[in-house]
Amino acid sequence: MGKKLFNEELDRLRVLFRLDVDCESEIDDGDYENYIKSFNGEILLIEYDEDADEEIQTNIGYVEVYQIEGTRALDDGLDIFIVCDALDGELAEYAFLMYDDEGYIKEELVETPPTNDILIVREIAIKKEYQGNNLGILVAKNIIKRLGYSCGAVLINSTPLRFSKENDDLKEAFYSERFNVTRERALEKLNRYWRQVDPNIKESGNKVILYIPQE
Repeated sequence: MGKKLFNEELDRLRVLFRLDVDCESEIDDGDYENYIKSFNGEILLIEYDEDADEEIQTNIGYVEVYQIEGTRALDDGLDIFIVCDALDGELAEYAFLMYDDEGYIKEELVETPPTNDILIVREIAIKKEYQGNNLGILVAKNIIKRLGYSCGAVLINSTPLRFSKENDDLKEAFYSERFNVTRERALEKLNRYWRQVDPNIKESGNKVILYIPQE
């Protein structure tokens, strides 16, 4: 269990996103990067030092989020699977889970999605000393509310950090001994944790990805 945070401290959490955009004189619709937005961010705890009369920002975690513009890809006649695979093989795996063969969000996930766009919460990691406060849930809810509102579905990657491709130094800062169990047991615990985001959450058959329809 990490440091206990009180409600007034939770209200001082901030996610600082960085969005990289290459500005070109002519926008090429054939450039697949134009159809996927990548957001990388820091999770900050903001405290105010009255003596120094300044804010103190403590980095307590990070987030990695993608927004797939499936609607625009369809309008431009592009194959969403090729678009995703050209940028990242893992994004292509997500696309196959979420889209049907024609490039629409699968009806069994969301019957009538408002758009064909998908928000992917690939990673939300909280440093070990701040775990146990449900900060991941709080951050996920706020990200989904602000970035996923216009999306047809939201996908949360629930692969435990221990079994991810992240480097060992990163795992040391974020890996909790609570997940020092088998992969199957770790997935079960993490999926149960993410279900707190939305009671109507859906799982894929392999229990790695969770779906949150935005209906």
